[in-house]
Order: sequence, then structure tokens, then C-alpha cells
Amino acid sequence: MDLISTLYMISGIVVFLNLAYAACLDTLFRRVLFRAWYPMLIICTPLSGIFYIQLFLENPYFTTIIELVILFCAAYYIISRYLKAFGGADAWGLIFVTLFVPISPAALAMPVSQITPSLIVFFPIAVITGFAISLLFVPIALLILNLIKRNRDAPWYYLMTCQNIPAEDLSKKIGFVMNDISMPGMKEGEEVRGGLGEKGGEGESSRVRAHYAQGLREGGKEGHTHLYLNFTEFMRRILKKDLKYRAEYIINHMLVYRKDPQPVNNFDRFWVTYTVPLILPMTAGYLMAYIAGYSLLF
Repeated sequence: MDLISTLYMISGIVVFLNLAYAACLDTLFRRVLFRAWYPMLIICTPLSGIFYIQLFLENPYFTTIIELVILFCAAYYIISRYLKAFGGADAWGLIFVTLFVPISPAALAMPVSQITPSLIVFFPIAVITGFAISLLFVPIALLILNLIKRNRDAPWYYLMTCQNIPAEDLSKKIGFVMNDISMPGMKEGEEVRGGLGEKGGEGESSRVRAHYAQGLREGGKEGHTHLYLNFTEFMRRILKKDLKYRAEYIINHMLVYRKDPQPVNNFDRFWVTYTVPLILPMTAGYLMAYIAGYSLLF
């Protein structure tokens, strides 16, 4: 292995280590500050710069490779910024992977001058493939976990996407509450921001709190602690991302309305969607792609 290939491999390993660090931060704290990427930027920028210089000097397809890098980085930014398909940390992770490891390590077995800009050689394709494969394991793992915990009375789409947790643990979750809790008096799709209704104001805030408490009481009658949504309503609540069903808003209004001695009555457990930090399966996909190379695509 020549010097350039060695430096490129080091750059790839550093990218993986920084991705793993960011994945740990996102899993534990649900937040990744940009400074978490500084170690990778400091180490990989000069190493990848050397690789790009060699590509420029020896590879006739250098321009095409650069165009692919720019295209993918722009796509990640647009999907994150405007389509909200994933968070900022996920977008930065994919962008840095594309910038610092644009070519599959398996392609370095050939001279740099012979590398062609095919989608197989372009490493981000292998990473996305590994990313997608890793995501497939999440619902399977949740299904197994729920079956082990004997949560077998729920519909299959609950078992594969949600956790069944005690009411006291609701404040620790970030996902959407999927119990069929009625919200009387609130318009379909109405959002709640910071505990206030759309109009804002103290009166509106009190009205919303009362509706939460009433809905929780109605949903918490004896023998109705689950109240599952049908599949259509279930998917609608997930896709609309209605803030009033977020776990932190539910628990906030339960606590604000503490003058009621039992605001949730017998509603002792909640089904909450399991939100996996996307950077976690992304890191797993990167490792799979790095080890297996573009063989993932066959």
C-alpha cells in the first residue's frame, strides 16, 4: 500500500471514530454541537486534500468525481434543511463522509489513475446502502423486545415502532404518544408551541391545559389504558408530526395541571414511538461499507 492509500485509510478511520462519537452524543443527549466534528475536520482536511491533489494530477475523471461530491452534499443539505427528513447532525455526518471518503476503499486496490467515477466506486452509495440495511433491523429489534416484554396485545405496527413505558418515564422520551388520547376542543392539526395554543395568551394556554387533562382522564378509564389507533390514524399522527402529541408536551401539561389529584387516573402506561438517532444506523452503515466495500451493492 502506497503512502496516499495509507493516508486515505487513516482519514476513513478517523471519520468513523468521529461518527461513532457523534452517535453517542445524539443517543445520550439528543444533541450534537458542531464542535463535535472538529477533531475530524482537523485531521481529515489535510489528508483528504492530499488525496484530491493526486486525483487532480493523475485521474482524468477528477471533474466528474468532484461534481458527484458537490451533488450529494447539496442533496443532503436540501433534504435536511427543507424536507426535514433528518436532523442537522445527520446531514453533517453524510456531508463529511462524502467530502473525506468519496472513493470506496476497495477501489484503492487499483492505481488512482484508473479509478472511474461509477456509482459503485463512489463510496457514499455504499454507505447509504449500509445505512438502509441497518435501519431494517430497528423494527425487527423493537418487535422482539416487545414480545419478550409480553406486550403482545397491541397491533403489529405498535410492536414494530413503539415502546410501552410507565407514565412516570414519559418525561424521558422524545417520541410521539400513540395512545388514542382525545383532545376535545382542539382543531385537527392544531399545534402547541411552548405550552400555548396557536393564538397564544394565558387564556388560550389554560384552555389547552384543561383539554389535555380532560383528554388524559377520558383516555384513562378503567380497562382502557391502551386505546390503540387504527393503522390510518397511527400513520397520520406520525407523518403530521403534530406537536401536541409529543411526549414532552403531554408530560408538561400533566405536570402543569397538578391541581387535579389524579390527572391521568388509570392511564398508567403509554405507547411512545421509538426515535432512533439516524446517525447511529448511519455509523453502522459506514462501518459495514468500509469493511465490505462496494460488495454491499451486489
